[in-house]
Amino acid sequence: MSRRLFQPMFGVVRPTRVISTITLIVLMLVVFVTDSLTQLGFAHGYLYIPIILLASAIARMRTVIIVTCCALVLNSLGYLISPEVDVDLDTWYVLANRSLTFVIIGATYVLLHIISRAEKSAAKNLQVIAQKEYFKELSDALPVMVWTANPDGTIAYVGSQLINITGKSSDYILEHWKSILHPDDLKRSLAIWDHSVATGEHYLVEFRIRDYQGNYVWMLTQAKPKYNTEGEVEAWYGSCSDITKQRAEQEQLRLLRTAVSRLNDIIIITEAEPVQEPGPRVVFVNEAFERKTGYTAEEIIGKTPRILQGPGTQSSELDKIRSALLKWKSVRAKVLNYTKDGREIWLELDIVPIADKNGWYTHWVAVERDVTREHNMEQQLQQIQRLESISHLTGGIAHDFNNLLTVVMGNADMLCETLTDDSQRQLAETIVQASERGAALTNSLLAFARRQTLNPTSVDIETILDDLSPLLKTAIGRENELIVKVEPHLPSIFIDHAQLENALLNLATNSKHAMPANGEFTIEASVSELDAGYLELHPEVEPGSYLLLKVSDNGHGIPSDDIERIFEPFFSRREDNSGTGLGLSMVFGFIKQSGGHISVCSETAADKGSGTTFCLYLPLIDSASTDSPSVSSADTSMPAQLTVLVVEDEAPIRQLAVNYFESEGFQVLEAENAEKALQHMEAQQRIDFLFTDVVMPGELSGVDVANVFAKRYPSANIMLTSGFSDKIVERETKDTPRYPILSKPYRKEQLMSQVSQALKTKSK
Repeated sequence: MSRRLFQPMFGVVRPTRVISTITLIVLMLVVFVTDSLTQLGFAHGYLYIPIILLASAIARMRTVIIVTCCALVLNSLGYLISPEVDVDLDTWYVLANRSLTFVIIGATYVLLHIISRAEKSAAKNLQVIAQKEYFKELSDALPVMVWTANPDGTIAYVGSQLINITGKSSDYILEHWKSILHPDDLKRSLAIWDHSVATGEHYLVEFRIRDYQGNYVWMLTQAKPKYNTEGEVEAWYGSCSDITKQRAEQEQLRLLRTAVSRLNDIIIITEAEPVQEPGPRVVFVNEAFERKTGYTAEEIIGKTPRILQGPGTQSSELDKIRSALLKWKSVRAKVLNYTKDGREIWLELDIVPIADKNGWYTHWVAVERDVTREHNMEQQLQQIQRLESISHLTGGIAHDFNNLLTVVMGNADMLCETLTDDSQRQLAETIVQASERGAALTNSLLAFARRQTLNPTSVDIETILDDLSPLLKTAIGRENELIVKVEPHLPSIFIDHAQLENALLNLATNSKHAMPANGEFTIEASVSELDAGYLELHPEVEPGSYLLLKVSDNGHGIPSDDIERIFEPFFSRREDNSGTGLGLSMVFGFIKQSGGHISVCSETAADKGSGTTFCLYLPLIDSASTDSPSVSSADTSMPAQLTVLVVEDEAPIRQLAVNYFESEGFQVLEAENAEKALQHMEAQQRIDFLFTDVVMPGELSGVDVANVFAKRYPSANIMLTSGFSDKIVERETKDTPRYPILSKPYRKEQLMSQVSQALKTKSK
């Protein structure tokens, strides 16, 4: 019989199994032959029982069944072919003998079957026990807490780790597991569990359980169903993982992200390399980056921060940053970047490398502070300081030059009076005319230096603009249009009427050269409030309400590089060099000296709405302000027998003034400083007039001398003179009457006119 023939009956044929099978067949044939040759009545069917027992010992139960069936068949054949016995036996005896054999063989099989089933059941129970032990050992070894549940959702098993962390027994947890959950998490967790049990869906939830110390720890709990062959849930296998630390880290990360998102400073995190082109890629930006630059996180992540650089970004700062990055060093820099819409933004950068636990640098972190406002304030302050320095220098030069012009003009004037030769007198008059032109130039410089003599009065701006309109139209040219817009009921301003007109005419003249044909020159008047936000960018400005004159044109504008220099004296943008470069500097100085403020904005495009706009902020009238003493030049006759004290530290100017007064019949006392003037006051019972320079050497100024003189001679007259109207005049006279001031250089006619008017005013 082939191996394939034996396979269906005996399974996979092995050598030992073949031998066992052959042995069983041989034994059964031996018993059959013996039974066939034995006389009927002496049945040997019992001999099949050892063979069946042998089969159960060496083969599987299927073989036992085959052997048993063969034994029954062979026992029946043996009954049919065995010879009859010699003695007379009843048939029932023979049948009973054979039937008993059948019963015993069948009983043997049944007994063997029962024993086999019992052994299988015992083996299965042992296997289940072993599996449970293995499952317990495995669950105890796992880093998670293991548990199982029945199909109805009741807990069937909990691992030792869950027992250890709760401090409760297994039986307690199985019965009262709900009691160890945090009350705030119980309802939600049960609802999700009931839903999973009802639907067979994966169970996943986070909740807190109480540990043996009474503290609550966070658990990530999940479970999946196990199905039997019929597709029914057989059990639930679940686990609990302690995520308390992860939750704390997540909370810290959330707080960190929230804090970073609330920061007003930009934070950028990039990869560590490449430092060279194209640069490290961005992996994170905070909300401040989006607010400040206009780029979204999606637009910048994966790109290099160099997207923020532009034409004005300083190459020196970029080289400094690149050099530090190549050395893996921290660096601080101030860089000009550009927003998405092209607006300039100044950023102060702090860039540091970040290393992993192995010390390998993996990222760069940049904290960037928007210092645009501070930068603009710094630039504004530098411009103010530069203009202030130029102002002091210009004012000092103009003052000294005025003193020289006073001597030249005065002596030339006296020569004109004494010379009889017409040609010589003509030469003297030429000197006077040249001196007057020099005086006009120094007055322009003094205007910029805010040291010119002003005569502020209460002025209605609407009246000023109405009266000035014809001159403005002439200044801008007939081909251009003048537009004047004045808000109704504007308050008056306290300012020098003539100088304000000159300032507006200067601006109009500049606009004429900047505007194309058919241009528009516009003046708008309104009240403006300069608040704290404006003052942050212009710290030199006093807060409060101002009359705003907005003077604008639609010309070609001023380049940004020139904006910072337009108020400097002798700076001119005219290509034909036709200007002196003093017009805007005079406007600047006049507005500043008047207690106001001037700003300029310009666009160099040729589109509509471009051009230049000057904003003139003029101080509103103060109820405490009074008009400066005005002097008429109509009458120069002098009373006789008057004594005048001339105080002047410059000897040539002092001598000139003495000559002027003596030529008009005054008795003159002269002093080169304040101390000498005080000595004259002590020595003289009567002095009718004091004529003193403002700026004097020593501790006392001319104003101090005037104040002492006014107390000693209350009925006498006082007049000041100066190469410029310095702040000392305003400071020293704030608590005293304001004295008339004669500006240098002056001629005899001007001096005598003001002296005459002062004497008449005093006598009234």
